[in-house]
Amino acid sequence: MVPTDTLLAVAVGRSYGPAVDMRKKVSPEHAARIIRAMEGIPAAVAERDAAITAALKADASVREVAACSGMSTASVQKIGRENGWPTAAQKKRREDEQAERERFNEYIAAYRAEHPELEQP
Repeated sequence: MVPTDTLLAVAVGRSYGPAVDMRKKVSPEHAARIIRAMEGIPAAVAERDAAITAALKADASVREVAACSGMSTASVQKIGRENGWPTAAQKKRREDEQAERERFNEYIAAYRAEHPELEQP
């Protein structure tokens, strides 16, 4: 039987006398399950990355993919960029949209210059 003062010392984190290992060992069944799960991680990560990239290439919103996956938008973008997103067509479309916005802004600026009476004080 263990003396009461030793039990009290162990309870408050002090050790008196010989050290007693209080850690419980992992059973062989649990160890095997953990190892199987760890071996599956690379395949699961590859599938996750492929699914995210496919969604982005299909024009899904980065924010929506992030919300669906539980990941940050930065992580979703990083995964996409590492796997060929945006596509050449998506890049071209974005450049075309940017050029269209610039032309529109130039048109508005020219119109305002021709019609200063429309400006509010």
